[in-house]
Amino acid sequence: MKMTQDEQDYLCKYINVRFEELEKRFDIRFAEMEKRIVLMAESEARALELSSKVNDKRLDGMNEWRSTVEDILATTVRQSEFALHIENQRREIDAFAKFKEERVSVPTDIINLQKDVKILNSFRDNMDGKASQSSVMITLGFAIVSFIFGAVNLVIHLSGN
Repeated sequence: MKMTQDEQDYLCKYINVRFEELEKRFDIRFAEMEKRIVLMAESEARALELSSKVNDKRLDGMNEWRSTVEDILATTVRQSEFALHIENQRREIDAFAKFKEERVSVPTDIINLQKDVKILNSFRDNMDGKASQSSVMITLGFAIVSFIFGAVNLVIHLSGN
């Protein structure tokens, strides 16, 4: 069956109208899909940002924990070091106990030393209180010279009157 030109024109127009409607529907669907994709991308970006913040807080907590553990490790003594320290303390205590046993007469020695110190202090006090021979001679010399000047002054004063 053959179509006339009018029928062909009508069919072309009809098909064109249908294609235009179909194209509009596709444009609408693509626009909706594009909006969904944009919303999904924004949502994903927000989720990534939130996840990044949560992860940063978690890492900060881990760093704080690591710092605390390092501080604890820096301030604690190892068991081997502590055992060595205890052994040294025991040796020192044993040495002191041995020294103490050998020095039973320490209190009497201290009393004798205190007496010697008192004697030395009193000797020093006595020496400080005594004038030296040279200072006595110098003072005597000044006294004689003063006496002579006083006598000469008295004679001049009496003879001048």
